[in-house]
Amino acid sequence: MRPVLSGLVLAARAATYAVAATFVFLLWLGFDRHGSMQRPTVTAGAPLPALIDGTADRPFVQRVLVPGIVRAVASAVPRPTQRRIERRILQDGWPVASRLLEELAWDERALFLHLVGGAVVYGCLVALPFVVRDLHETVSATGSLLASASGLVTLLSVPLSFAQGAHFFYDGASLVLWPLALRLMLRRSWPYYVTYLAAVLNKETAILLAVVFALHWRSARAKWLAATAFQVFVWIAVRGAIAWVYRGNAGPLFMRTFGGNVSQMASRWSWPHFVLFVAMLCAGIAAWTAHPLLRAAFAVVGPFVIAYVLVGSYGEIRFFYEIWGLAVVVLVAGIGALRLDGHAVLNADSGRV
Repeated sequence: MRPVLSGLVLAARAATYAVAATFVFLLWLGFDRHGSMQRPTVTAGAPLPALIDGTADRPFVQRVLVPGIVRAVASAVPRPTQRRIERRILQDGWPVASRLLEELAWDERALFLHLVGGAVVYGCLVALPFVVRDLHETVSATGSLLASASGLVTLLSVPLSFAQGAHFFYDGASLVLWPLALRLMLRRSWPYYVTYLAAVLNKETAILLAVVFALHWRSARAKWLAATAFQVFVWIAVRGAIAWVYRGNAGPLFMRTFGGNVSQMASRWSWPHFVLFVAMLCAGIAAWTAHPLLRAAFAVVGPFVIAYVLVGSYGEIRFFYEIWGLAVVVLVAGIGALRLDGHAVLNADSGRV
């Protein structure tokens, strides 16, 4: 492809992803497609300021990556500068800004923190399709177009999870860190371990990345065993330290929702839940013939489903954000493989292999 044409394609792809990320971000905030606010972003149990100062309930307060990033940015920006930014928004945008903050359930006194937190979420949404596209191109030979489609489908399917339940500032990191870690896992170099540590800080489910690593690299013998043991040690040390720091906070270490989930599954229909179930089933079938890394990664879907029933909330399919991009890559790559196989059969029938 000519350099100029290649540059135009890259620019068009980036613009498409940015527009789609903006659309999804507005839906995440709580706007509907008509521009009206429908719901606050987070539940009252885990507002961003409480996550940052460590007073939120468990287990939410234990997801420390994004609150830590926001705290670091706020510490680096002088408080007078923060106040000027807040005053400019509130004064120039009043009364629209005040009404919007009220509808979002954001405290005006912590406006700068919410702005930074929102920027982190938006940045994750922008990065998501690029990361998923890169993962697709690495594990599948189905072409650049389908790789780009994987990234876009992953991003645009995220609002399925908005139909029910709460949305948290650490959700964006859950979406992007896992496909990034899977991509870097193939290299077994230090960027993977940095990403793994970030995932551990973000959510306790990161231990399943170590499981994927162990399954995929099990033939590497001694290096595999040492690397897997190191990841398990990091998870135990980091998650144990976080649990100890917030041991006095209200709320359980893990939510226990099995009884309520079983009751709701038997009595209430959830169409996003059904869509996700069908997608995961199809992806599971397609994963059998996929790249070895995808097969290893899809092995952790079972633990995710079990955890969802035991400690998740029925209908809140954001519980599966970590494997969201993985499922899309498996499905799109599977469709692409069927298409390529179909072409091979047609060519063979016509004498042109």
